[in-house]
Amino acid sequence: MNFPKLRFHSLLILALCSLVVFFCIATSIVSAHPSDPIIVQQPTMIRLQRANTFELQGEGVRITYSATSINGEPELRYQALQRQRTFRGSEIRSTETEIGQLLTVTLEQVPDLRMTTLTLLLPIVNLPNSNTQRPVQTSAIETAQRTSIGGPDLVEGQVQTYRTLRLRGTARLVKF
Repeated sequence: MNFPKLRFHSLLILALCSLVVFFCIATSIVSAHPSDPIIVQQPTMIRLQRANTFELQGEGVRITYSATSINGEPELRYQALQRQRTFRGSEIRSTETEIGQLLTVTLEQVPDLRMTTLTLLLPIVNLPNSNTQRPVQTSAIETAQRTSIGGPDLVEGQVQTYRTLRLRGTARLVKF
C-alpha cells in the first residue's frame, strides 16, 4: 500500500468514527451492554405559560390586573391619591393589538362635562411555571375627554388631553 492510499483510508476511518460519535451524542444513546436495547432520549421542551396577573406602580398610581379571578372574570384595581376603584368583567374593555393588549376602564364620567378613562398597555409575558414572576415595564394613559350634551362636535378646541404613566412591577401566573 502506498502512502496516499494509507492516508486516504486513515482519513476515511477517522471520518466514520467521528460520525458515529456525533450520532451517539446527538441522539443521546444510552446502553450499558451491547445486548441491551437502545434507548433514545428525546429533548424535553419547556412549555411556557402566559402571565395572567400584573402588579404595577408608578407616578402615584398602583394598578393590579388579573385576567381571571375566583369568579372567572377579569379584574382591574386602580389606586391613586384620592381615587380607588375596582373594575370587573365587562367594565374592562380589551383590545388585542400588535403592541400588546389594551385594557380600558372609565374612571369618571360627569355628563355634559367630562369623561376620564385609563388605558393600560399590557405586554405578553411568558413564564416557565406558576412559581415564577418576571419584572415588567409598561405604560398607561389617562385620557380626559371633554363632552357636551350635543356630543364632541360641540366642544370647542382640543377634546381629549392625555397623561402618560410609566409603570413598573411584576407579572406572574396565578391558578384560580
